[in-house]
Amino acid sequence: MGPMSAIAVREDLSQRTALSKSALAVADLCGQKAWQEIHHRRPFIANPDVTFGSAVDAAVEQVLTVARAGLPPEAAQPMAAAAEIVARDGIEIHLEEVEVAVDAFRRDILPAHDWTLCGLQVHLSTVIDGWGDVDGHPDIVLHSGAVWDVKTSKRAKETARSVELGFYALVREAETGKSVPEVGYLTWVRARKPYWQTLSTPITDEFRDWTRERVDAYVRATRADALLNRAAAEPVNWTFPSGPKNGGLCRTCQYNPLFGGGCPMAVKGEDDD
Repeated sequence: MGPMSAIAVREDLSQRTALSKSALAVADLCGQKAWQEIHHRRPFIANPDVTFGSAVDAAVEQVLTVARAGLPPEAAQPMAAAAEIVARDGIEIHLEEVEVAVDAFRRDILPAHDWTLCGLQVHLSTVIDGWGDVDGHPDIVLHSGAVWDVKTSKRAKETARSVELGFYALVREAETGKSVPEVGYLTWVRARKPYWQTLSTPITDEFRDWTRERVDAYVRATRADALLNRAAAEPVNWTFPSGPKNGGLCRTCQYNPLFGGGCPMAVKGEDDD
């Protein structure tokens, strides 16, 4: 495939080594996958749900690129951006559903915030004591400093108090020296009657402490793993003992033996969930 146009370009993060939101999220969902990512990294397997989410994310970014510049809405190219994601992944999805999400975003979400000069796909990169190099790419950073992530899900989210949003806030604060007032999710809920769910939470000292402890635990586990395997001919998983939170996570996981991976806890039965 030839080079993509500039509408929906995303930085290739597959080989980054800095501590990231993605690494923390993987460890939260499945310790086995987190360990495999460290020692036997394999290419991600695209699937329709992930491609749909990426397409909505790229389309919304197009809408906000125009909104933050004060240009008329018709200047945006959201469906062209979504189509690029589909071409990149080689996975067919219903672009009509993406268009419904975009129209609802313009109607319900766009008027609810001040998008002037907001940052999109903001690259956060710094060094934090005890964690080392950290890296992140939150979808939206408002002029107020609030950090938002765009998601798609088949279920509504219960809280915005998550490790990933807390991590984004702490990295942003470390990089800029300014407090992040709020973090939140803008989630397209793919229910029978789909809708945009807005869910946010303030960044308090208690939330910061909670996030630090969760990230510290991950960092300790990775360092213990490196120490215990430093002389091993073949690494052994000592520090990430948990398996997947549910068997459905295994269906598209690149570490499932069904796809050539080596995970010993993968659920391989078609009916397991």
